[in-house]
Amino acid sequence: MLSVEKATAVCTVQDLGRPGFMHMGVSKCGALDSNALCLANLALGNEPNAAAIEILRGEITLNCVESCWVAVTGARANPRLLARGKQPVQVLLNASPTYIPAGGRLQISNRGAAGCSYLAIAGGIDCPEVLGSRATDLNAGFGGIEGHMLGSAEKIQPYPLAPKQKHFLPLECQISARFSLREASPDNVIAILPGPGYAAVQNDLTQIICAKPFIMGADSDRMGARFKCANTRATAALARGDKAGLMASHGVARGAMQLLPDGGLIVLLADAQTTGGYPCIANVIEADLYKLAQLPPGDSVQFIQVNFAQARSASVKQSAALQRAKYSMQQYMRKQSPNHE
Repeated sequence: MLSVEKATAVCTVQDLGRPGFMHMGVSKCGALDSNALCLANLALGNEPNAAAIEILRGEITLNCVESCWVAVTGARANPRLLARGKQPVQVLLNASPTYIPAGGRLQISNRGAAGCSYLAIAGGIDCPEVLGSRATDLNAGFGGIEGHMLGSAEKIQPYPLAPKQKHFLPLECQISARFSLREASPDNVIAILPGPGYAAVQNDLTQIICAKPFIMGADSDRMGARFKCANTRATAALARGDKAGLMASHGVARGAMQLLPDGGLIVLLADAQTTGGYPCIANVIEADLYKLAQLPPGDSVQFIQVNFAQARSASVKQSAALQRAKYSMQQYMRKQSPNHE
């Protein structure tokens, strides 16, 4: 079991979310970077959808009440195991199992780093399922640990290890130096497809969006990534191009790019609402959504328009990479335990 000593980041329990309820007004939620969540779980032999802790731009320090195995993925979060004198005694490798003894103190800091990180615990986090998911919905106040962000003195209990995990995790710290999954390094190029509101704006607006870099705003959060163009003329053109202005509310989903009246853009993310009234002029492709989760405020992005075949190809490539990581983990476990089924 882990106990939160201090948390200055937006720390929540997340899995891959709760699909299938948006027509009832329930957001999908789940991890901002689903790839990083899956890799953290796979590194420990968990199911990819196991609940883990998402750390968004800030710091968390945890006390290990009982020994456990953890893995950290995502942004360069400087994860380290601290001594009682606050001196780092072990730096955690990315996407690699690390043994934390009872009494150990684990610190993960995203200060000055990009995006979010994930802390997976062997066995997965034990918390009630709500509508088929353990993901925290901060807006509705359910899921995760009683529907709220993790704070001081919060207790995090993992499930017991599965038999397959007991075959290789007791090797303790030896694994950290011998096995690590490879995590993709995101770039700042974001692919988009025309959205359902494309006809409501001038035809050349997508060209403007793709011709100029956009800056990610400091007010970006789990609901959406906000962008402004550094070029004031382009921003003015976008604002003039919003012919429709506020529209009748319509269904929206993660990845939808909404054009705001001031010429800004917002790309809806994991905690996005299920309806909206701004024109959805484009959609970020599924394979590039993880990049938005790892961008720090102030960074610039370049949007590029692709077709459906290219979007599908990128998704297939990303899924194949995750399957290779899963296969690598399975092969590693078999080598550690010849009798493992």
